[in-house]
Amino acid sequence: ELEAGGSLTGIVHLSSLDAHPDQSATANEILDAQRFGCTSALHVVQALEQVGSSATDVWLVTSGAQTVEGEAVPGLSQAPLWGFGRVLRNERPELHPRLVDLSPEPGAEEIEALVAEITGAGAEEVALRGGRRWVRQLRVRPPVVPEEEERSVVVSTESSAFRLEIGNPGDIDTLVLRERPLPTPAPDEVVIRVLAAGLNFRDVMFALGILPGDPKTAIECAGIVHSCGERVQRYRPGDEVVGFATAALGSYAVASHELLVIKPRSLSFEEAATIPSAYMTAYYGLVELARMRPGERVLIHAASGGVGHAALALCRQAGVEIIATAGSEAKREYLRSLGVEHVMDSRSLAWAREVLERTGGQGVDIVLNSLAGDAIAKGLEVLRPFGRFVEIGKRDIYADTSVGLLPFAKNLAFHSFDLIGLWRERHALVGEILQDLVGQIADGKLPGPPHRDFDMAHAVEAYRLMARAQHIGKVVLTAREPTYTVRASSERPLFHPDATYLITGGLGGLGLAIAEWMASQGARNLVLMSRARVTEENQHLLQRLEEAAE
Repeated sequence: ELEAGGSLTGIVHLSSLDAHPDQSATANEILDAQRFGCTSALHVVQALEQVGSSATDVWLVTSGAQTVEGEAVPGLSQAPLWGFGRVLRNERPELHPRLVDLSPEPGAEEIEALVAEITGAGAEEVALRGGRRWVRQLRVRPPVVPEEEERSVVVSTESSAFRLEIGNPGDIDTLVLRERPLPTPAPDEVVIRVLAAGLNFRDVMFALGILPGDPKTAIECAGIVHSCGERVQRYRPGDEVVGFATAALGSYAVASHELLVIKPRSLSFEEAATIPSAYMTAYYGLVELARMRPGERVLIHAASGGVGHAALALCRQAGVEIIATAGSEAKREYLRSLGVEHVMDSRSLAWAREVLERTGGQGVDIVLNSLAGDAIAKGLEVLRPFGRFVEIGKRDIYADTSVGLLPFAKNLAFHSFDLIGLWRERHALVGEILQDLVGQIADGKLPGPPHRDFDMAHAVEAYRLMARAQHIGKVVLTAREPTYTVRASSERPLFHPDATYLITGGLGGLGLAIAEWMASQGARNLVLMSRARVTEENQHLLQRLEEAAE
């Protein structure tokens, strides 16, 4: 029983787990289970309120109530508890309601994961399946304008700008070239006429809706300087350059002058475009972070890709022993043809056992990791004492995957970095490293990654190739044609100005924020319905909305 004034760290509600499996339950039993689950949780909340407990976290745990990655329809018995939890989050936010769903038959691994979830920071809505953790995220997708409603125009690459855009994240077929205004450089920026741009798996993940963020943030290209900001002295129009730029998948891109270098004449624009992302990722991970030294042993995952080729070259230059993985037999045979002695399959976790077998149980000094899920834990297992793990993947970072700390008793180090964040925050360092790497490739000291080229008009084909992981080396998109047929610039509002939109809970913080956003996107008639009253705090927001609607 709860005592008045008692202090609790939190409450974990497990009553719903006693429900009969839906497959063997009658309709009445399912209804009884639904009532019991929600009613028992309601009684817990009411008891907390009656005794004035200071409990700060309430965990509502279900089993098989949510669908994860193609599972069958979730169980009906426990699903209503998630609706109760979401209402509780709005009505009693001070209880920090958290929802955790286990598999229909959770094992010991899931129970341990549940304990870790409860004792950790914890997300608001989580599903645990074996050793994997899923977090619910809201992805807002703009409405797709039917193709027949859009107008196409022919533009010149010498005088007009266009950009590759995804109409509906998650559907690669909605990639289109969209007309854009010709960019103007800021004082320290350079506008580049793009002739070749490197396509990265990150770009594909944005287009597929897997990663949050701006799907237009392609980051590397080679081309000709079109115009320079007033403070730029290093470059002038007509210079051939290569480097990092913003929204590089198009006819023109904008870059900081510190993130560019002169393209060597010995390299084509396509060859130059393969360098920045692949080599900067491999160099910063292996040399700057992991401090790779001669005689060490390095495990490179997905070694047949662009970053993998760059990592192989840097490892050979440093005099280290190489172990590599790849996802198909064709790619593994390709790596062997490059002289890599130890090549393993990245599609299963058997490589971890093979690494230990081939190294006499010693393991490796560095893991350059781009694999997701359980591969991270396995990578930590195969590290020697004082080993370094370098994470260059993104899925587990954005999924907030938990990593156990026990392997770090071996004095391990874990590094992770975001290449876009690196060049945005450390211009000078990135420019210095890029200058050195491009120079070494031009001099023949380092090889450029192999590449396959696609014209930007055929970007869908390039994205599909990379999404299926069927490429070796880099994929490059080119914009060398004199003219392109592109979609006309479309700035149409998301909401119709003559329609009326009703927002329930409209005077709350979220409701007002949504109303303000809708007004910015063309809505002019908004009805805000709420149990709350107009206060001095939200009066000025309402006034702003009225002004925006005029």
